[in-house]
Amino acid sequence: MGDIDTIMDGDETILWQGKPALLPFFAGGLLSFVFGIGVLAIAANFLAGQPTGQHTDPIAAFLFLSPFFLAGFLLAVVYPLWRLLAYLRLSYVITTKRVVSQHGVIEHDVVMVDFDQIANASVDISLTDIFLGFGRTGSVSLITRGSLDEKGNEDQTAILLSHIHRPYAVFGLFHRAEFDVKTDIQYPNRLRPDTNPGYSTTYTPPPQP
Repeated sequence: MGDIDTIMDGDETILWQGKPALLPFFAGGLLSFVFGIGVLAIAANFLAGQPTGQHTDPIAAFLFLSPFFLAGFLLAVVYPLWRLLAYLRLSYVITTKRVVSQHGVIEHDVVMVDFDQIANASVDISLTDIFLGFGRTGSVSLITRGSLDEKGNEDQTAILLSHIHRPYAVFGLFHRAEFDVKTDIQYPNRLRPDTNPGYSTTYTPPPQP
């Protein structure tokens, strides 16, 4: 797991690891590609003297249309390529102690949140998941606790495991691990007598799609 291995504790194990499904994640790139091709086609049509049929000075026409060619190139080539590179570098990990997200195209960033810092979690199935993920993908949203500002408002941060396969199974695994870890913090297993061993901290990851 590369960077993940260097930040894991000795007694920490990986419960689940995965990444977004390609089609739902890349939906924005596909839309950008189609729109960019349309912009390039319209600009090229005008550059060729269409639709009026009257030819203009090629250099002046190209300079006039250059912003449209640039926009079309960015939409049709640069953004989809950037989105694809982002997909290749993106991965999610749930361990026995925390949730980790690795992302970044130019730099490889790691975001790590311990279970005791997570205040709320939910599962969201979007239209993109229904149509491009065929109803088998969804996003798990994690809301973290934050520091209080001067007005006493809590600065919360949302971490999104976007468009992952089997979202409910992953959410269930996360919820069991989170509940047991938080319970063990409040009532440590090592302090329990043999007649009350506490909560289990050994899990079997859900089967990968």
